[in-house]
Amino acid sequence: MKEIKCTFCKKKCDAFDRSKESIKKHLLNNDSSIFDLIVFFEYLSPNTSSNLSNKIDETLSEKVLAEMLNCAFQKDNNYIFVSTSITDEVLSKYSLNNQYMYSSCKRFVCNVCPKDNNVKLTALLRHIRNSIAHGRYCIIKSGSYYKFLFEDVGKNQNITFRMVINHSTLRKWKNILIDNMNNNKK
Repeated sequence: MKEIKCTFCKKKCDAFDRSKESIKKHLLNNDSSIFDLIVFFEYLSPNTSSNLSNKIDETLSEKVLAEMLNCAFQKDNNYIFVSTSITDEVLSKYSLNNQYMYSSCKRFVCNVCPKDNNVKLTALLRHIRNSIAHGRYCIIKSGSYYKFLFEDVGKNQNITFRMVINHSTLRKWKNILIDNMNNNKK
């Protein structure tokens, strides 16, 4: 792994290995620390195209999204939702635009389209699900700690989503989503 300095947070960090071999290696290791997260976000997270997915009501989704983002993200600082194409300028602003994706800090850019009924939670979960389903993610392991890089692309291979996040935040998100899906059923 190449250690570099993040242009976003200025901390030292590692670059994600974006090769298919690296992704396969993590899947074949069947590490329970992350395997349940991969399964949840690919098949069970709400409002996605998976047949196993439940729905979270659109009126509740803004509250759920706010709760998720409050775990680790700072509004207008390390994430953005856009309804237009994600430009190189936007990717650059969040240090998500070059050959080395920096692992130190959590951040994302997310396209919200009419297909998602313009619901940000639906867009975010769909992009994470697509990233996993299409093998467009990377993992860095440091001891018992993991960092993920998720990416989704549109029909023309244009970036529609990029995110750097750690496994503990994904675990918190999973718990928030499960709690809200259970409350939604009552």
